[in-house]
Amino acid sequence: MGTMYNIACESCGHAFGLMDGTGFFYDRLETMINRLSPSHKAAVEAFQKPTETKDWSAWMHVYECTSCNDLSSHLYFRIYNVDGDALIVNYRCSKCSAELKPVYGFDRSKHKCPRCGKRALGNHPLLCDGDWD
Repeated sequence: MGTMYNIACESCGHAFGLMDGTGFFYDRLETMINRLSPSHKAAVEAFQKPTETKDWSAWMHVYECTSCNDLSSHLYFRIYNVDGDALIVNYRCSKCSAELKPVYGFDRSKHKCPRCGKRALGNHPLLCDGDWD
């Protein structure tokens, strides 16, 4: 089960949504590889063939830009080959191209608004947080 966060900045009104967790379709390796961008998919396929996979994990995850503090959700994807080597898909910010870092235990009060930069993120006034599958 995953969580949807519906967020609004209490200072500037900027509203956005984030997703974190897994759903029903997160149990097949091929499905998860096909959800990756073409460049990430090519990197996974160059790393190993799915038939040579030792272990893997995937879920929607919240990321924060290391430069502009933008918050976004992306598919966290980690795969291990039979030698035990791991490949973790990394992402870049769509606004400034800086590295995105995963946010563990997302708490909106600990993050700045991506638009105005104030630490004023709260619940969306019209939409509530929820669960998804």
